[in-house]
Amino acid sequence: MNKNFKELKEQFKKTVIAHADKYQKWEFFSDFCKCTAISLYQPFRKDPELEKEYFAIESKYGKDIIKDVFATDLLPCILFALENDIGDFLGEVFMELELGNHYIGQFFTPFHISYTMALISGNFKKNNNEVESFIEPCMGSSCMILARAKVLKEQNINYSKYLEVQGVDISEICFYMSYIQLSLCGISAEVIHGDSLAGTIYKNWYTPVYIHNAYEKQIIEDRKNKFLNMFNILKDEFKEPSIKKNLVSNKVLVPSDSIENKTIYSKEQIEVFSMGRLF
Repeated sequence: MNKNFKELKEQFKKTVIAHADKYQKWEFFSDFCKCTAISLYQPFRKDPELEKEYFAIESKYGKDIIKDVFATDLLPCILFALENDIGDFLGEVFMELELGNHYIGQFFTPFHISYTMALISGNFKKNNNEVESFIEPCMGSSCMILARAKVLKEQNINYSKYLEVQGVDISEICFYMSYIQLSLCGISAEVIHGDSLAGTIYKNWYTPVYIHNAYEKQIIEDRKNKFLNMFNILKDEFKEPSIKKNLVSNKVLVPSDSIENKTIYSKEQIEVFSMGRLF
């Protein structure tokens, strides 16, 4: 699909408007966002209640609309647009279709303003693999988060690894829009539908990259713990003189160029080497 961000946005809007004769624009758009967000989240958490919500939308529109319009026409527009250039695709569509009039008069910050704010917030300082983290208490469609990711990308920083965010919004449509865009952009985020002022959380979902990073961190932590346990066991064994003596007596020096480079191997290992095998 050789179209730029703006052209893909226009194509998306035309598709939504084309179905406005049968469904209201805000209804069609919000159902698409909910259906798509569930589809992106379900592989990581099989929730029967979410399945019911998905199939309720499917029964409302029919499988053909879900497959041929939601999945084939609309979703690729977002995917290719964000692949070409990070931006607030759904937020801009939302405003240009004038859907804010239905949703309590919402107004989203234009992306160029968020981008400017992200620029003046400073350069990322990579220090001991520490991540840049922040909380967006009123995320909307995640315009500010997307802008920061764009700035980091321009600084040749892998934002998927070094940026971690938590976004909150009281609006359910904002929750779904944010989850879609943050997931497709590969941003590590906890997306929360809740009230930041009251401290209420209705639901919280994690993006695929967040789950991947958490899993990777757990693997590293497990390996570190195994190594430390092994080290402690060996340290305790070497405290016993008899064990240390046996270990040393079973080792032989292998000839090398200099005495400093001589390597100690067990007799059993030497026998294995003589058979032409490494281990």
